[in-house]
Amino acid sequence: MNNYLYISSRKNFREYLEDNFNNIYFIKSNPYQFEIKKIIKKIKKENIKQVIIEDYFVGIKDFIDVMNHNNVDVKMIWTNGLATLNEEIELGNLIDVMSLVESNKIKSIGFTEKNIYLTMQDKKNVHKISLTINSKDKFNNSFKNVGIIGESDNWRSNMYNQLSAIKLLDGYSVNGLCIKRIFRRFCRFFNINFKNYGNKFTVSNFRNLLKQSDVISCVEFSNYLDFYVMDSFNHGIPCILGNNVLFFKGTELEKLVVVKSDDNINEIAEKINYVIKNKKQINKIYENIKKQYDDDCIKAIEKFIKE
Repeated sequence: MNNYLYISSRKNFREYLEDNFNNIYFIKSNPYQFEIKKIIKKIKKENIKQVIIEDYFVGIKDFIDVMNHNNVDVKMIWTNGLATLNEEIELGNLIDVMSLVESNKIKSIGFTEKNIYLTMQDKKNVHKISLTINSKDKFNNSFKNVGIIGESDNWRSNMYNQLSAIKLLDGYSVNGLCIKRIFRRFCRFFNINFKNYGNKFTVSNFRNLLKQSDVISCVEFSNYLDFYVMDSFNHGIPCILGNNVLFFKGTELEKLVVVKSDDNINEIAEKINYVIKNKKQINKIYENIKKQYDDDCIKAIEKFIKE
């Protein structure tokens, strides 16, 4: 069934989402009423029979009521993980969405993060969905630069343990995105050289960072940077990952790139050194895993859309 509209507020991830879905419509997470009316008009004009909403947006209940009234199936994909539910707003949004699933106003929901799926799988109309990226250009870098991704003012990014680990490396600098004042102060105080590759989390900014990085450090607590991790590996730049990661669970790659303790700066530093020295082997293993992962993604998305 290709007659669907995919609605997302993650316009900064356009290139990534287009590798998974057709007919994507981007809105703000707090859209104006005229934007909602514009979407409804498009759905009616194009005789769209199914909408897939990515995550929560303000006004979602009223929008879904209109869809139900017009016999348009509504499905949802939830991309946030369990770690975000310690925030009252995120938890409230998920509770609202699940009540819509239980009342059949939302036909089904797919979770991209495995842990939250496991906690929800006993509920009806719940699916596990994985998204992929098809980038193929390879970068073979040796700059003595470590790229670091995450929000510098968000505890879930575990930013300052990672920066401290990089300081332990001999002569390495840091490449970052959307660097905030606290990040700059920390690096200057501890004499860590750094460069900011843009003030927005966009695909193009991240890929510019990749072009100048030997390895990426993503030892964070929430699994919400999955697109960046995959894009990095796709370009031949391996990622160091935290012990809560679900990407390579039970695979050979888990032993090579995942740290056992997210706050052990010596272990993070040792893992960065190890990955840089064994980059060729790690990339080869990743490519083999990725083939099966892509096949599974395609099948899961097709099944989700058709059911």
